[in-house]
Amino acid sequence: MNESDIDTIEKLVGLPLPEEYINLLLEYPEALSSMKCDGMCAATGELFNKANRILRENKFVRSSKFNTEDAYGDLHPWKNHFLVIGDSGGGDYYAINLKNKKVVVYFWDHGTSKLEKHASSLEQHIKKIFDLYFELAVDGLF
Repeated sequence: MNESDIDTIEKLVGLPLPEEYINLLLEYPEALSSMKCDGMCAATGELFNKANRILRENKFVRSSKFNTEDAYGDLHPWKNHFLVIGDSGGGDYYAINLKNKKVVVYFWDHGTSKLEKHASSLEQHIKKIFDLYFELAVDGLF
């Protein structure tokens, strides 16, 4: 990831990325890049580290192909000030609100089409990723 990639992402969403998130992308933790489980990797899942993946997912959620309905059939379009930063591997997303000064990570559930607070910071989100992979390792899946 480089400054040009950051500029491209910012142009797509029309808002500046938080400095804390930019710093993470420019100096992505090697421990996350190397974390793998059953063919999955934290860098390609819970916290993307490649500009093309960030761009692809954020273009998709902003497209007309992304129609989300709740249990009542009501449509819920993606809120464009949220940036997808990762996914669960099951159709759910992790996102940050670009309008907030403080970086908070939200979890978007494809079953409910709702965003809920997942972590109060990127640091806490990363800790949760480590905890998840540790649990998978304990269960013999890692």
